[in-house]
Amino acid sequence: MYIKEFEVRSYKSYGESTPVKFKPGFNIITGQNSAGKTALLEALTMRFDSHPHRSEKTVPAPGGNPIEPSFARATFTVSREELRFLFGNQKRLIPRPALNSIVEGFGNFDGSDPRTQEFADWLMSHEVFNLKFNITKAIGGGETWQVDNPNVGLYDAESPGGNGNQWFIQVGFDPSGRFTGVAVGQADQANSGWLTLARQLTATIYRFNAERFSLGQCPFGHNAILTSNAGNLPEVMNCLQANTQKFLQLVSHVHEIMPQVHHVSVRPLQANQLEILVWPLEAETTRIDLAVPLNQCGSGIGQVLAILYVVMESHFPQTIIVDEPQSFLHPGAIRKLIEILKLYPQHQYIFATHSPTVITASDPATLIVMKQFRGETTLTSIDINNRNDLRTYLAEIGARLQDVFGADDVLWVEGQTEELCFPKILRQLTEKKSLMGTAILGIRQVGDLSSKDAEKVFSLYQRLSDSGSLLPPVLSFILDRECLTEAQKRELNTRSGGKTKFLARRMYENYLLDAQAISSTVNEIADFNPIPITPEQVTTFLDGKRTNPSYFCSNIVTAAENWIDGIDGARVLRELFAHFSENRESFSKTKHSVAITETLLKTNPEALREIAELLTAIIDGKQANTSQTAAAVVTAAVAPATS
Repeated sequence: MYIKEFEVRSYKSYGESTPVKFKPGFNIITGQNSAGKTALLEALTMRFDSHPHRSEKTVPAPGGNPIEPSFARATFTVSREELRFLFGNQKRLIPRPALNSIVEGFGNFDGSDPRTQEFADWLMSHEVFNLKFNITKAIGGGETWQVDNPNVGLYDAESPGGNGNQWFIQVGFDPSGRFTGVAVGQADQANSGWLTLARQLTATIYRFNAERFSLGQCPFGHNAILTSNAGNLPEVMNCLQANTQKFLQLVSHVHEIMPQVHHVSVRPLQANQLEILVWPLEAETTRIDLAVPLNQCGSGIGQVLAILYVVMESHFPQTIIVDEPQSFLHPGAIRKLIEILKLYPQHQYIFATHSPTVITASDPATLIVMKQFRGETTLTSIDINNRNDLRTYLAEIGARLQDVFGADDVLWVEGQTEELCFPKILRQLTEKKSLMGTAILGIRQVGDLSSKDAEKVFSLYQRLSDSGSLLPPVLSFILDRECLTEAQKRELNTRSGGKTKFLARRMYENYLLDAQAISSTVNEIADFNPIPITPEQVTTFLDGKRTNPSYFCSNIVTAAENWIDGIDGARVLRELFAHFSENRESFSKTKHSVAITETLLKTNPEALREIAELLTAIIDGKQANTSQTAAAVVTAAVAPATS
């Protein structure tokens, strides 16, 4: 299950709310302090108390009270497999279609027993269901649940009769998972199976914040499902201990995030209680006497344990809400937690934060910026691919060098293109290999500093790193080969302290000279050319450049069969875009190189294998303290970020 769309009205700082959309993966809610982030997270759980909105609109005169109750509406997306699991061996009432209505993909529904059975089979054959419902929290107490789409968007449900009752179909699954049990009858709308399902789903939403919950102790039990408030964490961890390898994998993740935690265990206490212990030493030492009860540790350890348990043990996608993770986790720990959560992309993560570290590390699918004016919160969904929207977002969170604070080290690349593309390449081509604390950043021009003046680059960035106050240590520099000779490359590597790698090809754009990927990308650009560009046309254009000496370095001899290594790839793409678009579209490295990269990762990922191997070698070398184990010239980089 994941939350597809949500809106809240008349709750705390929310008056009239604009519906916001969420996606699987990471969703970021950001804004200034007291903008309404926490209130939105409270409402997302659907487990909130009535706090009607108070502002000049709802309380125009002193002493008045708001009259509109708190309200929330959500659309949940549920898979058929999860639906079958939640139904269990219970039969549920599903509103039947209107009599003699035509259902797309099914046909006419006449209410007969055979057609009823056939309709139920058709309905349960769908892979995904979108359930839309709302909750009204009465001002005086109590709540009312209502399903907004009793047809789950698949058919026209029959309207209730004058007595308020509705015709239903009774559906269920037998223990083998086979659909079974169809009947027709009248019942009150409150008996709808979709309403029961909505209650079940909201109970599985997890929300974590900086409050110090008592997560370290709980009664003994056999329940392996973590409660939404994580109150039975010792119980579920105790159950997980029986699965030794899975338990050790979770502990390993915790150690990666918090190196000071070497082991975790659960022990019995008096009065039928269980307690979690946190070990500052390896388990092999057997020094349980030095282990510290979880309740005596910082709140971050308990929260991380609970979050990791959910993502590792849940059989179905879960919605995990985290409020201001930077308030209970060090920036470095946040980065590593997010890298590990990316290994479990089936879940939905909703983070509320004003931390650039969280936002840049998570690479969110959706970004929602909120502002509060005169006591009322407004929400804006940001298109993270739109340059103007990004300026708004950066101004809102004040992102600057904080983007790298908390990183263990920095892998500097030539420009913003590589900064955007290399993590994508690494994740797709190396079996979801994690950066684990390494930040990949493009070298920014400062005054007369440029990637062509590499000695100044090394001097400045090494000096900043050595100061210990601005930037994390330099892991490596990845630079374009350009027209450097072997002697020049050796000299630059020496000046950087042996930390420089060069692309096997002249520049990153050379890896993007793939006719199929280029044609697919340009054909997606609006108004690029009224006639689609074919791969054959692109190949012909490239063939016209590969034999022109002006596109190659004069000091390097390139064999005809290796033209793609030495050609000026950026110039070729600039001229290609101008030619085929008839000067309607100029080639942008940070826009179009990223788009071509994403196309290649879908259609021909092996074209980027060299870069993936280089990144892997650098990161593996860091972890093994042997940074020089990279195989050979298989590196990455591209143009300066300002180009």
